[in-house]
Amino acid sequence: MDLDLIERSLNGETEAFSELVEKYQRVIYFTALRMLSEQEDAADVTQQTFINAFRSLAKFRKESSFKTWLYQIAINLCRNRIRERTQQPDFEEIEEMDIAATERTPFEKLDDEYTSDQVNRAIQALPEQQRSTVILRIYGECSYEQIAHILECAQETARANYHHGVRNLRKALKEVMI
Repeated sequence: MDLDLIERSLNGETEAFSELVEKYQRVIYFTALRMLSEQEDAADVTQQTFINAFRSLAKFRKESSFKTWLYQIAINLCRNRIRERTQQPDFEEIEEMDIAATERTPFEKLDDEYTSDQVNRAIQALPEQQRSTVILRIYGECSYEQIAHILECAQETARANYHHGVRNLRKALKEVMI
């Protein structure tokens, strides 16, 4: 199905590429959101992913699925965005986060939103490769083979990054949730 849509897109049918966007934009957006924790950044990365994919569609070699190829583009864009952030920290956002964290009552800690926030923070604290692998495996439902292709590493490396990432998440969440 995807290959047919790709061929039609390459032949000038813009509607065919729109179908691909509709099919994958949600999974790409939520992957970017998990990587970046910012809705605006995730939306930007999602849009840029499809722009880059459209521009490079003729270079798609069909060695992997279209979805895997999109993930690869999105993860690379997320990595770039994270690098940009670390070069220019936004001190106002950090202050706002600290203030918001101190305003929580003990009862609010039991709330699902709090738990979700802690999970997201723990994911963000993982080393880049572990974070990417965990997000792709859990939220993207990718196989180790797909993850290896997306992250350009060996399957065993993807498997090891996932297991180390999960171990680090458990450790971080155990400390926070006590």
